[in-house]
Amino acid sequence: MLLIAAVTLAVYSQTRDFGFISYDDPIYTTGNQMVQGGFTLDGIVWAFTEATAHTNYWAPLTWISFLIDHELYGMDPGGFHLTNMLLHIVNAVLLFTTFRYLTGRLWESFFLAFFFAVHPLHVESVAWISERKDMVSTLFWILTIRAYAHYVRQPNFWRYGAMFFLFLCCLMGKPMGVTLPFVLLLMDYWPLDRYARYRSGAAGLPWRHLIRLAWEKGPLFLVIAVVVPLTYYTQHAEGALPSYADISILQRLETSLVGYAVYILKTFWPLNLGILYPYPESLPLWQPLAAAALLIAITGFSLKKAGRFPYLPVGWFWYLGTLVPVAGLVVIGPHAIADRYTYIPLIGVFFMVLWGVGDLAAAAGTQWKKAAWGMACLSVLTAAALAHRQVGFWKNDLTIYTHTLRVTEKNWPIHLNLGAAYRKIGADMQALGHYREAVRLKPGQPELHISVGDVLIAMGRTAAAIANYNDALKVLPESADIHTALAVALDQHGEADQARYHFIEALAIDAESADAHHGMGVFLFNQGQVERAMAHYRSALRVDPEHAPAHTNLGIALLSKGAIAQARGHFQAAIIADPEYADPHAIIGVLHLEKGDRAAARQHFKKALAIDPSNRRAMKGLPLAEEPLKTTQKN
Repeated sequence: MLLIAAVTLAVYSQTRDFGFISYDDPIYTTGNQMVQGGFTLDGIVWAFTEATAHTNYWAPLTWISFLIDHELYGMDPGGFHLTNMLLHIVNAVLLFTTFRYLTGRLWESFFLAFFFAVHPLHVESVAWISERKDMVSTLFWILTIRAYAHYVRQPNFWRYGAMFFLFLCCLMGKPMGVTLPFVLLLMDYWPLDRYARYRSGAAGLPWRHLIRLAWEKGPLFLVIAVVVPLTYYTQHAEGALPSYADISILQRLETSLVGYAVYILKTFWPLNLGILYPYPESLPLWQPLAAAALLIAITGFSLKKAGRFPYLPVGWFWYLGTLVPVAGLVVIGPHAIADRYTYIPLIGVFFMVLWGVGDLAAAAGTQWKKAAWGMACLSVLTAAALAHRQVGFWKNDLTIYTHTLRVTEKNWPIHLNLGAAYRKIGADMQALGHYREAVRLKPGQPELHISVGDVLIAMGRTAAAIANYNDALKVLPESADIHTALAVALDQHGEADQARYHFIEALAIDAESADAHHGMGVFLFNQGQVERAMAHYRSALRVDPEHAPAHTNLGIALLSKGAIAQARGHFQAAIIADPEYADPHAIIGVLHLEKGDRAAARQHFKKALAIDPSNRRAMKGLPLAEEPLKTTQKN
């Protein structure tokens, strides 16, 4: 166990110096005010209730783990990475002890845990903070299996109750645990061998044994009957599921078959791994046919050898079954497959191979057995080296997105994300290039045109930005967000009448749009209509109390009215709402400078420049705050 932990640490310890990434991490950490409130009673209640709206499924234990992390580490990403790594190690050790308990096979269980711990396909689940849910769910998945084995050996109410509770905890980590009762049925066949036990009694035909064992798990299946439709409903209600008109059933089936085969290939050849593999617009016919042939061949072989090697069908159906929720028949997101989906399913493939190699080597003699375990050691070390390299790509946005573009094709979502990453560091030209490539790959996607327009605005190219916003508006003419963005660009381009028209259109479409109210406020303030501007800022804050730009600009308007204390309150609120927003820091720095508090001014100017090196207020104010005080000598 110590060796498993040590090697896993060697692979993943580098994540202690990694940061958050922009893909999903803001949902769970950097942009989540409840998580940043720490481990509180309100936070726990929120994790069981309102948190579902953030991910479109119920995962309270995962949320609670993030609350605890913030309580321990604040917003240090290294602490969040440390928790992921420790959970992964615990899962690997539990997997070893559980399979040794179930089968009595020491070396096979040892290598099973080792491959689980260091396989490159599992890097995504560990190195990506947002994928904490994989490890939390799997922790209770393995504990449920262990508790079930205890129950089988000595059935009683309390042992069944413990198993049932752990299963609920598994679902509270991630709904993918809905396949666990089916896995328990498989484990009744091997290694628990309960079918043989029933055959030796008066049970009758084999299918009756299966019904009896399934009936035993009735409470677990009842939970599934509730969780599955609720999860589907919440995903569908939030628009996370493409319609069958967008992606046909045939296309989903083809992609699903290819996905099953690709995971197998990547298991034995784990190269060219990335954060997102885009959903294919079409597949050549040979791919789903070849994938179907491969899956049928392995299924047939496993069933044929079931008598001598019962772990083959168990491992294979473990793999096939646990992937069903994410196989692609129900499409979630822009990806066709994802490395993280293999965290539990590959356990079945691993023990198929390891137990098979162990039995064949034992039958062949001592020398073959030594050679087999020697090859297993070499394979583990190779996997660990590849995993260590793969972990390194997860250092930050630039590294993981750039690497993903190298190993995938036509990946417009990653071009979009990489563009945003370049914008964050002020590299607008690189951002523009990636945004335009995303538009080329996915024409007619309005959010891509908006991204191009946004970076062009930042570069001062308002005319080109307006053209892109108009392109987006042609696709979604009833979008308040696009009308707002276009109005802002027109205002900056000096076309005030057109800007006013689009702000009015945005508010007519959505009177509760915080961004539209904020944009109208800026427009009116620039027109000298301060009172009307303040009214719109307040409307924006009524809709979204954490709208940092609205707080900031309302503060600026209050300063123009001489209400310094109220203005300062809004600047502080902007910083709380968005700690990575530079403007309020710069303005507070100016206020401190005017009061003569240069130390405080320097602190805020430096914070503003750390967030945005091009912030003009901070660039102008910092040299003034660093000037030596002038003194005079009186006679």
